[in-house]
Amino acid sequence: GGGITLSGGEPLLQRDFVQAFKRLNREQALREPQFVIFTFGDADILSEHSAEDLLELGIDTMWVGLESPTGTGWGKHGDVDLPALIEDMASSGIRVIGSLVAGLDDQDAAAIRRDMDFALGLPTTAVQYMPVNPIPGTVLYERLKAQGRIAPVDHRWYGMSHFNVLHDSLDEPTVLALIQE
Repeated sequence: GGGITLSGGEPLLQRDFVQAFKRLNREQALREPQFVIFTFGDADILSEHSAEDLLELGIDTMWVGLESPTGTGWGKHGDVDLPALIEDMASSGIRVIGSLVAGLDDQDAAAIRRDMDFALGLPTTAVQYMPVNPIPGTVLYERLKAQGRIAPVDHRWYGMSHFNVLHDSLDEPTVLALIQE
């Protein structure tokens, strides 16, 4: 069958939406997962649902922002026990793709290595690790721009091969070498 990609976990906050998809799956007697959700930093949203609920929705893959356990201050996960959440999803048959960024304000090379060890110790299907690259128009970009900390790069070409933040202890070659270790 086909599939649907939901970019972000916000639809899972809509109880009517969740119930409608569950009902559709039951009515259609779907046995194979039909929906893929890509979530970035939405562990708090995922934790509102059991793995069984997510499977009943037809979800077979989750993309989860793992955050930095070294303390970025972003607080997206609140009190969520991320390793337990990922273990629950993975042991239920949901593929989990973890994502981390390198080069946050309070990271240095040692913190990045610790974050990588943390991510690789989780029962994920895969882990993506990339340099932080604030996108124009985001809160992070505007804060760093106001602080004069955005490197002069062509943002049309931002991505995993660039680090566009002027950092106190990290430069682009260092960050790129770390994520390729």
